[in-house]
Amino acid sequence: MYKSIYNSNILPPQAIDKLVIKDTTENEGTLHFTRLNLKEEDSKSSGITICDTRGQIWMSNNEKEQFNIMLDVIQM
Repeated sequence: MYKSIYNSNILPPQAIDKLVIKDTTENEGTLHFTRLNLKEEDSKSSGITICDTRGQIWMSNNEKEQFNIMLDVIQM
C-alpha cells in the first residue's frame, strides 16, 4: 500500500519499527494490536491508518457468524 501511495520501496522509520517478517513455517500471526498511520490527514484527504489485529486461525461457528455480521455492515 505504501508503494502505491508514495511510489517508493523505502518505508519510513515508524513503519520499519512495526514491521515483522517471519518465515512461512511460523504461523503465530499477529500477537499485538498495531496501528500505523500510512497517510496523515490533510485538507484533501481523511488520511489512511492501517490496524493489524490478532486474527483467528480457527473460528468457531459463533465467531464465523459474528464475522459475517461485521462484513455485512461494511458492505452497506
